[in-house]
Parts: sequence; structure tokens; C-alpha cells
Amino acid sequence: MDEELFFRILFISIYAVFAGVRIYFRSQNLGRSSEKEHTQKTKSIIVLMLAILGYFLIMGLWIIIPQTLLLFQFALPVIFRWFGVGMAVIAILLTVWIHLTLGKQYSAKLEIQKDHKLITVGPYSRVRHPM
Repeated sequence: MDEELFFRILFISIYAVFAGVRIYFRSQNLGRSSEKEHTQKTKSIIVLMLAILGYFLIMGLWIIIPQTLLLFQFALPVIFRWFGVGMAVIAILLTVWIHLTLGKQYSAKLEIQKDHKLITVGPYSRVRHPM
């Protein structure tokens, strides 16, 4: 297996683990209601969906047909890739720690929830918004 393919597979694996962590913790807190109901505008939802679709389209092209993005490729020593892998693993571990610290206080919506409490332990004892 060539090095480029190996790192593409590694990228997919790391991304899948990160997404799995986020999906798991988000599913643990479904159904929490906010103090004020907030309807999002259709325009902002469409823009967000297009941005997400564009991101996954570009990542898909890079993973499946990397030649389409050769314009944006430049050579760096392989140690930089391994440094990125290490940073990604650390980021995943920190994300798990943050979610465990937040517990039921986590919400995907950035609104005050019922029985909301200020978290001042774990990573929140040093940084106000570590996520």
C-alpha cells in the first residue's frame, strides 16, 4: 500500500471515530428543551446545508479521486502527517473528556436549557469553552 493511500484511509478512520464520538454524546442528550423556542430561518438552514454538502463533496473527491485536487497539494516531510495524526488523536480524547465533563449539560443548541448549570470542573476549570 502506498503512503498516500495509507494516510487517506487513516484520515477516514480518524474522522469516523471523531464523528462517532460526537453522534454518541449528542444522542445521549436528545429531547432537552430550551427555555425559549427558537425557529431558524429557512435561508440560514439552506446555506448551512450547502456548506456541509460542499465540504463532504470536496473530501469525497480527495479520498476517491485525489488527482482532482492536485492544484492544492504540496510536498511536506511525512513527519508532519504523523504530527497531524497525533494531534487528531489528542483532539478526540479531549473531546471525549469535555463531553464526559459536561454530561447532561451538553446541548447541540447554543441556548440556555432547563436546569442549566455552569460547569467549572475538568477542562472548564481552565478554559471557558474548550470544545
